[in-house]
Amino acid sequence: MSVSPEIIEKFRAYQPQVWQSVKRVITDQVDQFSLDDSNVEGLSTAEATRGLATGVQIAFAFANAPEDNMVVFLPQLTVNALSNRDEAITLDDNLVAELRSTFEGVVQGICLAIGTILDEPMVASGLQIRLQDLHLPESLDRSEEVVKVSTSGTVNGQTVQVFWFLSRVAAATICGESTQSDEGNPFKLVSGGVEGRHGDPSFLEDASLEIIMDIPLEVSVELGRVKMPVKDVLELGPGSIVEIDKAAGEPVDVLVNNRLVARGEVVVIDDNFGVRITEIVSLQERLQKLNEAA
Repeated sequence: MSVSPEIIEKFRAYQPQVWQSVKRVITDQVDQFSLDDSNVEGLSTAEATRGLATGVQIAFAFANAPEDNMVVFLPQLTVNALSNRDEAITLDDNLVAELRSTFEGVVQGICLAIGTILDEPMVASGLQIRLQDLHLPESLDRSEEVVKVSTSGTVNGQTVQVFWFLSRVAAATICGESTQSDEGNPFKLVSGGVEGRHGDPSFLEDASLEIIMDIPLEVSVELGRVKMPVKDVLELGPGSIVEIDKAAGEPVDVLVNNRLVARGEVVVIDDNFGVRITEIVSLQERLQKLNEAA
């Protein structure tokens, strides 16, 4: 289904508010920042991503619509400008880690602006920040059309562009327009939670949950796994190295009662290890894991 011209025009009118909010959030990290010229289009995924190559992809969803993924994409020239360095720099994972708080600020600014528009708090979930060629999440990639916001401006005196991709359903909801959810977007934003395709409130938080809030749960962090024959296990000894199925830098799994609920990155707090949550596993993925375990 195509994005209606009414939604496009209304969503375009919100863009100055959105990018001014982003500017306010990241002003501590970026001294001279402005994004003043925005265009909004309804395009096929192929048309929307054409001409965009390597850059930083920030994938997230609003917490009360976790299945409706969206992406903010910053091309290499924009990332270089955000680094505020005179010399030419290489776009790599170290630079992405260095600028992580700025990228998180972009998402926070969007959430604050949309929260103001909808008059309810908006929080991001499933945040993923990666250096890669632009690749839209499956929920967007299988849509007939996506909404593409193209914003240009300057950062530290350099011309930059920022792109925001979201579904027709998300854009319509932000604009206060009613729309039927298609197969690729089975959820819509509602006050306080997520509503199913047929208005089923089964996903909403229920007050009866309060009676179990003090029940302890076992939370564990899994670095990785490996299958080994008994022969190799018996040969293990001090100094042996076991190679697991995770590459260096990949997120670790956070499990609650041995069920995957989130992913994160290992951090050091004083003399202890900790995990910074970077992604909340979607309901669909959790159900899939349960089916695999059954």
